[in-house]
Amino acid sequence: TIGGVFFPNGFHYAIGLVGLCGIVVATLIPALCVRASRKKHGSPLFRVRGGDKMVIFILGYSVVLFVCYFLSIAGVLPVY
Repeated sequence: TIGGVFFPNGFHYAIGLVGLCGIVVATLIPALCVRASRKKHGSPLFRVRGGDKMVIFILGYSVVLFVCYFLSIAGVLPVY
C-alpha cells in the first residue's frame, strides 16, 4: 500500500500507540475511577483487600509503563 511505501515502520509505531491507549484504558482510568468513587461515596462498612495502597500501586505501575514507552520512542531503551 502507499502508506507502507512512505512509512515502512508505521505499523510498529501504530501498535505502540495502541499499547499506550491500552495502558490508559486498562490501568489508569479504572484506578482513577476507584479513587474518585471512594472519595465521593466512601463507606466504612465496605472494605477490600489492598485498599488505597493498591490504587496507588496501580497508578505507579501505569506511570512506569508510560515512562518506558516514551524512553523506548526516544531511543534510550533497547527495542527489539
